Amino acid sequence: MRSKSVSLSGSSNRLAVGGYGDACDYISCRGAVWVFRVTASGAFVQSNKLVGGDAPGGLQGFAVALSSTGRVIIAGAPGRVRTNDRGAAFIWRENKDGAWIQQGPITGMGDSAGSAFQGLWVATSGKGDVCALGGIPDDLGGTWVFRQQFIAT
Repeated sequence: MRSKSVSLSGSSNRLAVGGYGDACDYISCRGAVWVFRVTASGAFVQSNKLVGGDAPGGLQGFAVALSSTGRVIIAGAPGRVRTNDRGAAFIWRENKDGAWIQQGPITGMGDSAGSAFQGLWVATSGKGDVCALGGIPDDLGGTWVFRQQFIAT
């Protein structure tokens, strides 16, 4: 399942495609994000496949957000099982050499964070220095916002 969620950069020269159904076993799926770039002829070609560490069964790519610069990707992983089935989001930043560096995972805290399945929805600012995770704690819904200078490009 390679197209559960998609996001385009501001200049439309990058595309992130989330596929939470990638790398499945009999119990769960790890998930992944595929990155595409535009060639000189205008075609999109796959340039990378991103899989965050620390997330077996995480359903990474359930939701994706790409900064307007196309250099920061947030990927929701609502199935990431750690403390209280909280879920998470993985952050990747493209460095100056074109390599994608994992900067996450991030997980919100607070009374409503337990069993929240954070990462069902994700968003990022234009520069990628602010991101938000949505989840469903106690069937009420919840949002966690992060401002992280280290992910900005």
